[in-house]
Amino acid sequence: VRIYRDGLVKSQGIVEEKDRRMLHAMVYDELPMQFENTTIVRDGPYINLTNDLGFSLECDMEHFLCSYNVSGFYHNRTAGILGTNNGEPSDDWLSPSGKNRTSVADFFNSWHVAGGEECKVENSVEAQMRPCERKTNRCSELFKNESSPLSECFSKVNPLDFNDACVADYTDCGVKDPEKTIHCNVTAAYIRECKRHGIEITMPDECSSCDVNGRVFKKNSTWKLEPSSDVDVVLVSSEGPGMKHVVHRLPILVDHLDNFLKNHKISPRFGLVGFSGKAPVHRPGHVHTVKGKFFSDAKDFKDSVIMNMQFAKSDKEFPDSDGFLGLMKASEYPFRPGATKLIIMVTNSPRVNHSTLTNFTVSEALKSISAKLVVIGDFGYKKAVAVDALNMLYLKKGEYKATKWSDKLPKNDEYVEVVKQTQGVTVNLKWLEKLPSRLEQHRTEARKEEAVFKSIRNQIDKDITHCKECGCIADEVGKGRTICKTVLSCQF
Repeated sequence: VRIYRDGLVKSQGIVEEKDRRMLHAMVYDELPMQFENTTIVRDGPYINLTNDLGFSLECDMEHFLCSYNVSGFYHNRTAGILGTNNGEPSDDWLSPSGKNRTSVADFFNSWHVAGGEECKVENSVEAQMRPCERKTNRCSELFKNESSPLSECFSKVNPLDFNDACVADYTDCGVKDPEKTIHCNVTAAYIRECKRHGIEITMPDECSSCDVNGRVFKKNSTWKLEPSSDVDVVLVSSEGPGMKHVVHRLPILVDHLDNFLKNHKISPRFGLVGFSGKAPVHRPGHVHTVKGKFFSDAKDFKDSVIMNMQFAKSDKEFPDSDGFLGLMKASEYPFRPGATKLIIMVTNSPRVNHSTLTNFTVSEALKSISAKLVVIGDFGYKKAVAVDALNMLYLKKGEYKATKWSDKLPKNDEYVEVVKQTQGVTVNLKWLEKLPSRLEQHRTEARKEEAVFKSIRNQIDKDITHCKECGCIADEVGKGRTICKTVLSCQF
């Protein structure tokens, strides 16, 4: 497994091809991933790796800070580039030959596994730091001063090594972080170590500020943004029984929707959440990365994104289909400040819950970020391909107000109730199941698509022309996060 600074994870493992009863190596570029003994998932700011044999790794990707736990069974039984697991610093640079190395490059390369030449480190690695003259006062204020907000932990975790690391970051021109926050990564590492000793400390406020298009806002501050043409789309897809052929249409859906929105001068990004798939990883609402990120461009939403979706086999194995879990996960996504938020849920089943979530809870979560919900489901509309929260019918021939009960939104459907609360729209699943690529599309199919996308565009138009009121809060690792909600007025 390789974890990169930008969030991309490349994993290789042995998988079983059950139809042929063969084992073969597979390389995956997206998360979540599960091999026989190892699971890798993206959960908020973290990438978590767990292994059934007693090893786990948690990487805070905001600060690129990884910590690991090894079962006590392996005490004094393991060695490698993370040191020798015996609590003795003197032999942490032990090579496989049993000799202590004195060069970082020599030590690292002694553990090199054949087949990955690009991982080898040149000896020049220790001379790559470019000296930089920057004030390091904040380092001493945090790691040497008894009035430091970190001082509560000084007696448990020696801060001097962290001070040295902080100074090294400030005096290395290769570190490109803003000067006022260069110390934040080292501070996060110190706070993480304090937490291991049972001491909870919050990040300094400057580390929890929010940078919005070059403007820096303090933690807990609020402001307003002018209307934006940005739209962030999260697809929330069931991985339940019978969904595999539907999921394979998602890259086509993204391609069509991206083309439609760009033709209307709208700038979209796309993300993916799964729910109700194969337990345990794919059963709850979970992140599926797109080129290692929560959001990316449509060109990155390829078959590789959906390749590692794991579907529940049958109702006997997994009878539940709880899209509320997927919607709650989508509501936590890192949307762009000022962007219109569109959540498109795709499911072939009504809600069969395996959580205590209610319509009210989910609706409030989506309304708190002004997200619009589109549900593509098995509604079985006779005439329309889409029906919105105001019971407007969208047909090949145009838009009409529903007059018959049979044409209106169905009652006693929990997903429909959330659509109503968020002023969203429902779409007939059969349309997506038959959606061809743009090259294969005929006139009749194009007219249906136009009707569907017009229903979605109408939901976007309700939001995109309005200002956003934003606030800066600290996330679970102390990094500043901007959360915005639509408001009618741009004035405070």
